[in-house]
Amino acid sequence: MLDIGFFELGIIGLACLLVVGPKRLPVLFKTFGVLLSKGQSYVSQVKSDVEKEINLSEFKDAENEINNIKENCNEEFISLNKELQDLSASVNNTEDSISQEKKIKFFINSPKLSWKEENFQLKLRERVKLRVKTQRRKR
Repeated sequence: MLDIGFFELGIIGLACLLVVGPKRLPVLFKTFGVLLSKGQSYVSQVKSDVEKEINLSEFKDAENEINNIKENCNEEFISLNKELQDLSASVNNTEDSISQEKKIKFFINSPKLSWKEENFQLKLRERVKLRVKTQRRKR
């Protein structure tokens, strides 16, 4: 900051001794030291306040981002729930129109499914596949 060496400090001290005098010189140096320490403490306090404000703004940005993600997840959950209800309603409608049951297995050792359950599973799988594809395209 200041490029002052020992020689320059000696010249400044000698000039102060001549101007102020030997009786008031210690008081002058003590007052200068007190003022310097107060200035340093003020600067460090301002520096810590600025750092706190920067951290606070970063936390607020992170909080806003988390809230946006939460809202997006809630909207996605609501739309999935609505689609599930639509699927259930369509399965119930088709069950009324078709009285016979078709028994098939989706996996090894899986229980036999009625036509209603099979149709529901197939439609649900297709919608999930479609949603996964659209999610991948968005990224």
